[in-house]
Amino acid sequence: MAETAVGLGLNPLFQNNVTYVVLLWGGLTTNFIWCIILNSRNKTFGDYTNKKNPLISNYIFSALAGTTWFMQFFFYGMGESKLGNGASSWILHMAFIILIANGWGIYLKGGVV
Repeated sequence: MAETAVGLGLNPLFQNNVTYVVLLWGGLTTNFIWCIILNSRNKTFGDYTNKKNPLISNYIFSALAGTTWFMQFFFYGMGESKLGNGASSWILHMAFIILIANGWGIYLKGGVV
């Protein structure tokens, strides 16, 4: 897909990002189905509109978390297209995530913001 996208004129820097459309549909499908099953089993569909819950902040933070999560793949795809070394770039990506997460943990002293 990446090679085809470049052949159609896409900037090579973004070539790996076109594959996420296909890859992430699988995650969306399985997570959506599992969430529907859990909501049905636990009878918690009403929690999405329950005024006792902080709905606005929950929706904002979930959108922020999803955007942040996607952006790591977006920037990974850009980096991998420049590095071009397959598994090594994934290893660097995961190592960076672990280092940053540990850094935040040390900074916050294991607490929650």
